[in-house]
Amino acid sequence: MTGTLAEAALTAFLIFCRVGSCLILIPGYSSARVPVLVRLALALAIALALTPMLYAMVSKTTSSYAEAYRPLLAVNEVMAGGVIGLMARLQLLGLQFAAIVAANAIGLAGLPGIPIDEGEAMPPLAQLMSLAGVMMLFATGLHIEAIRAIVESYGALPMRMGLDTGWYLEQTVKSVAETSLTALRLAGPFIVYAVTINFALGLANKFAPQISLYFASLGLVTAGGLAVMALLAPEWLALFADSYGAWLSGGSR
Repeated sequence: MTGTLAEAALTAFLIFCRVGSCLILIPGYSSARVPVLVRLALALAIALALTPMLYAMVSKTTSSYAEAYRPLLAVNEVMAGGVIGLMARLQLLGLQFAAIVAANAIGLAGLPGIPIDEGEAMPPLAQLMSLAGVMMLFATGLHIEAIRAIVESYGALPMRMGLDTGWYLEQTVKSVAETSLTALRLAGPFIVYAVTINFALGLANKFAPQISLYFASLGLVTAGGLAVMALLAPEWLALFADSYGAWLSGGSR
């Protein structure tokens, strides 16, 4: 009985290692506004809920190794969960990067920001879009799909001794490339807006060099940029949710 209980405890601990390290980084669950004890309790609850589903597979893997080496599997599980959480985090960082580019394009980058969901201050526009993106994940149920992705990650990255650094590097680079493309698609309209407006102001300033048209029209440029953001914000959030959902469907397998 003692051996059975020890095996069950080790199995639950290994599942917690992957789940906990993933939830440290994944958007929504890893918010700095959530107390640490609450996040720890949530990770424990999810790990215990998944234990009956994953017990047979995990215990079969652990039994194939000598008893003295079984605890070393925790290192691989922490790494696997951390990489999955990092790739999910990159999706949100892409949205934040696009929002920062938009804030620079419309002249709002100089405004001081207050950290809300992140540890570092960002422009208020970036904070707003970041918070809206996280709320979009919860509103569309993608936070539940993230738990399913963790379960399916055991098929893409099975538990074993040793770190598969090649897989980690390949998946991380692939996620960075896809996230950068999504960020460029989001920020593209504001880059075009900024280039067009600045080119027009440059031409106008040639006709009236005695007037600083840039500072005189800064309010109009910002107002026009906010109008563009109001039109594109729903599309931004929809594209972000689609990209995150597509990664959950295939990126963790």
